[in-house]
Amino acid sequence: MKLLLDRIDEPGLNTLAVYERRGGYESLRKALAMEPDEVLQNISDSQIRGRGGAGFRMGQKAG
Repeated sequence: MKLLLDRIDEPGLNTLAVYERRGGYESLRKALAMEPDEVLQNISDSQIRGRGGAGFRMGQKAG
């Protein structure tokens, strides 16, 4: 439980500045710097599955 609530009492936790300082939007920035095909390849390589009932890989759904 400690890991989940680590730094929960940090001042300004609900601000954009703190969110970004803690790594917020990092993945978005990386994706925006890539070509669309690179983003799709990363999604496919991740083996992440969709949230629908069929369990399709996101690479299948996005590509």
